[in-house]
Amino acid sequence: MKTSVPARGERAPAVLVIAGSDPSGGAGMQGDLATLAAVGAFGMAVPTALTVQSRRGVRRAQALPPAAIEAGIRAVLTRQPVDAIKIGMLHDAAVASAVARALARFRGSIVIDPVLRPTRGRPLARGDLVGALLRALIPRAAVVTPNLEEASALCRHPVRDIELMLAAGCALCEIGAACALVKGGHLAGDAIDVVVDARGCALIWGARRRSPRTHGTGCALSTLIAAGLARGLGGRDACLEARRRLDRALRGDHPVGRGSGSVAHRALR
Repeated sequence: MKTSVPARGERAPAVLVIAGSDPSGGAGMQGDLATLAAVGAFGMAVPTALTVQSRRGVRRAQALPPAAIEAGIRAVLTRQPVDAIKIGMLHDAAVASAVARALARFRGSIVIDPVLRPTRGRPLARGDLVGALLRALIPRAAVVTPNLEEASALCRHPVRDIELMLAAGCALCEIGAACALVKGGHLAGDAIDVVVDARGCALIWGARRRSPRTHGTGCALSTLIAAGLARGLGGRDACLEARRRLDRALRGDHPVGRGSGSVAHRALR
């Protein structure tokens, strides 16, 4: 795969991450910044929440003040070039609304990873976060990347197989998302993802499970997509490239401390 590291004198693609903090470093804002650095993008970050978690799961989450989050985003957008934005954990509707206000004039690509619940641990969403995402943010998304549980919540019905994944992707595009990647990591058997774009076209691909306990794969995937969009790729191509990079990195999944392994960021290049 061709490297995305910029040549000397060339400005690196710039990606702003708006997400929760993961003190274990494997996911959330910390994992996103490591992913961006690995593929030669310049990462910036505005935290939305603090979590108490390890690779064994999330024990607690606390949203930061919406006004502070909004001010932080505006400060970055006012003074620095931003080619794409990745939105992860928002925690509640007030934070989602604040983010939407701050991005009202942003015209670059937005990737939304609608984090509602971690693989292990307590929920990461409160109140009507789903409603706020559907009203204020997903209609502006270049790509939205729900897993099966998140797609079920967004579409208000269970999403359990490939046919329903396709229907969910189409529904998200109908409300405004340019492209939807519905992740099938929780399907029985091989991990199969579905990409649907605004034209109603679909792309399906799968991979054998190699490391089901790897921490931060969803965060890494959506951040890789944002990096691809920042470099000028279209939504579908950005999704395909991100999936290939992540599959390769998962072969090098490495343990850090106790619990699940971490994405091998060095293998994302």
